[in-house]
Amino acid sequence: SIMAKASLLLLSVCLLVASSSASSFSKPNPTSKLRLQQVLVVHRHGDRSPITPLKDEDFWQSQLPQPHVLGGIAKGTALVRPPEGNPIHGAHGRGPFGQLTMMGVLQMASLGERLREELQDTLFTDEKPLHPSRIRIMSTDFPRTIQSVQALLTGLFEGAQLDAPAIEIDVRRTNSYLIPDPQPRQTPTQLVLESHLAK
Repeated sequence: SIMAKASLLLLSVCLLVASSSASSFSKPNPTSKLRLQQVLVVHRHGDRSPITPLKDEDFWQSQLPQPHVLGGIAKGTALVRPPEGNPIHGAHGRGPFGQLTMMGVLQMASLGERLREELQDTLFTDEKPLHPSRIRIMSTDFPRTIQSVQALLTGLFEGAQLDAPAIEIDVRRTNSYLIPDPQPRQTPTQLVLESHLAK
């Protein structure tokens, strides 16, 4: 499940860990003094092509979103990178491999829509709508993870007229502590398997 894995980190002004097992948030109890103040969403990227290059490159290329789709989900966001850049990780992928698929874009936009529906009237209301200035985002510096959070934001802010500054996606130094995939590989067996799959 997308939300059960942690590779990409979306930190909004929130303190609730969302997971695939969470069914629904409760609407606020008017007699309770407790109120939801923050939500923390930790999720993995959406559906992606295999990282290891395979023989069927044309098929995987056909599964990727078109440039106009990627441009659309990127609107209203700005990447924050260190001046020296981030080191390229082996799981970055090349060509159509290791890339977010169109299915992945749709999954993440749907997740954003669900978050908006679940948090409406608890974290934000019609009188005090969710505003980009209230969101903080960190992501690993892979196209698939950046595009995943951009798609999530598209669903979260669907139909909203954003007259605010761009939502910053901070990718500074995140590859050193948010990636569970070690480089170099921990065992020679993993390298042999990857070489075999690429044939």
